[in-house]
Amino acid sequence: DNRSGRILAYVGGNDYDYSQYDQVDIPRQVGSVFKPLVYLAGLQKGLSPCDFYSNERRTYSRYEGWTPRNANGRYSGSYSMWGALANSVNTVSAEVMMATGINRVVNQAQRAGIQSEMPKVPSLVLGTAELTLREMVGAFASIANGGGAVTPYSIIRIEDENGKKIYTTPYTNVTRSEAAEPFQQVRKMMRAVVTEGSASRINAYTIPFNIIGKTGTTQNNTDGWFIASSPE
Repeated sequence: DNRSGRILAYVGGNDYDYSQYDQVDIPRQVGSVFKPLVYLAGLQKGLSPCDFYSNERRTYSRYEGWTPRNANGRYSGSYSMWGALANSVNTVSAEVMMATGINRVVNQAQRAGIQSEMPKVPSLVLGTAELTLREMVGAFASIANGGGAVTPYSIIRIEDENGKKIYTTPYTNVTRSEAAEPFQQVRKMMRAVVTEGSASRINAYTIPFNIIGKTGTTQNNTDGWFIASSPE
């Protein structure tokens, strides 16, 4: 539930008898599902979804010769922030990261509820941080609800054998804590991911909600991500 953080369903793996490996709480590199937090931080700084950046391949000598690559191997033309997020263009996303500032991005992620340590390097935009699915779902909920950080929880209350409540969750519906416009902008950009971008294949399914989302793939396809959310 984007408004409160209440977990409505939890599937940690395929078969508990086969493996007790809980995919929800095990840190994994998150890939490009981290990008919306970078773009949100950029929008909050004053960047525009219509700002254009060259798609050229660059080497950042200040960061040990880091050279981000695009999955499709193409480096011509230019993309707007909108188009770069929709199509998950790494070269442009790296430039958005530079224009935004690493510390600003880390601070935004922390405000969205991410508590794990994040490397303060530009490759963070490509998801080099090892975070949990629980953290990322909470962060996407924050984007969906307009900036209120939520803590995913599953226990609502605990009663003793006589029905007396001995625990009640302290979590309630959150309220927006940040300016609304950047969140509206990034939600529209994440909607484009689903309607025309890297997640457009989901339209083959009939989903009765407007959804926003982001795909993510780590090196050598070790991890494949897709997180979707509904502002409703």
